[in-house]
Amino acid sequence: SPRARAPAGPAPAGAATCDALLLSGGGDLDPARYGQPTRCTLSHPNPGRDRMELDWIRRFREAGKPVFGICRGMQIL
Repeated sequence: SPRARAPAGPAPAGAATCDALLLSGGGDLDPARYGQPTRCTLSHPNPGRDRMELDWIRRFREAGKPVFGICRGMQIL
């Protein structure tokens, strides 16, 4: 049956134990992550979250598992 798990850090086994990854909404991505300067007011960028989610995305893609994004989640994809 479906179950939800909130990642708390690096994804050591998440891609092996979960069927898919769903990235939710939230604050803006840090523009430095994609090589851009900050040009306007941002909504709570969180570089730690950016790093964690990019790690999860990479691991799920390597495992051939689906990755879904809503709002911010789609932006990071």
